[in-house]
Amino acid sequence: DAGRIREPADLAGLELGVVAGSSHAETLEALRDEVPGLTWRSRPAPSALPLIDAVSRGRFDCTVADSNVIAVARLRHPELSVPMSLGEEQSFAWALPRPLAEADEASAFGTWLDAWFADAHRSGYLAELDERWYGHVDEFDYVEVTTFIRRVSRRLPPLRPIFQSAARSRPFGWLLLAAQGYQESHWDEDAVSPTGVRGVMMLTQVTARELGVRDRTDPEESIRGGALYLERMYQRLPEGVSGDDRLYMALAAYNVGYGHLQDARRLARRTGRDPDDWRDVREMLPLLTQEEFYSTVRHGYARGHEPVRYVRNIRLYHALLQANLDLQRRTG
Repeated sequence: DAGRIREPADLAGLELGVVAGSSHAETLEALRDEVPGLTWRSRPAPSALPLIDAVSRGRFDCTVADSNVIAVARLRHPELSVPMSLGEEQSFAWALPRPLAEADEASAFGTWLDAWFADAHRSGYLAELDERWYGHVDEFDYVEVTTFIRRVSRRLPPLRPIFQSAARSRPFGWLLLAAQGYQESHWDEDAVSPTGVRGVMMLTQVTARELGVRDRTDPEESIRGGALYLERMYQRLPEGVSGDDRLYMALAAYNVGYGHLQDARRLARRTGRDPDDWRDVREMLPLLTQEEFYSTVRHGYARGHEPVRYVRNIRLYHALLQANLDLQRRTG
């Protein structure tokens, strides 16, 4: 019961697991004198994730993990509770192998590392990495995540081979396509919106006709059509848009329309931002709801907040899918 853990003294008598040789083990060592009865078992592991999995399976009462690891672990285990923090916030540092650390070139290597990080920070590369790995995990919602995990086991299985087939030979994987399908319809083949879009991928009549989809409520036709449409958006983007930026902009175009996405890219360029960077373009999209901005672009008004939420949610569902399928493989 995490509710009874409010301070380090409450850890006494619990089955506590920790990564062997980690800073967490050092933290517990420092607490040993303050907390009589504090014991733990050390386990070799590359990170605290396997220990968190063990807590979920009841092999330990609790473990110690860094906040960034916990953010990722909650995608697998939404029931995870974090009752308290142990100690103050800590910084990460590079540790060099002893031969290098004792060599004459160690100082030069350290200087090179400092310069690399300074450049990565200045260029936005570190921010890009943070966005790629953690940009979606801040949107954690217990009810939403538990509902999603339940539907992974109930609704996804009959659709999985269709997603896999539809994504084959395309510039995105089936997990991404499945995540998009969940955002569109919650994997409900009979879903219909007040505006008339329907099916797993919520296609309009006009779009379905262009894609050769005759029955939008047929999961195979809908998913195949949605995959083709997303690929068209992906291929239509300029060559300068690459990597995840290209994928996220393709998703946004699927949702709001290619013309409105291009308008947001024009606004980004006009305001000195990078039109090929999704982080900059997503800041521009909501401006398409304001007359002072949408009156200056070709395609006019758009509900620009929607594609931003759309892409953010798909990224979250994609991470949830990946995390839970990985967990299923590991636990059998």
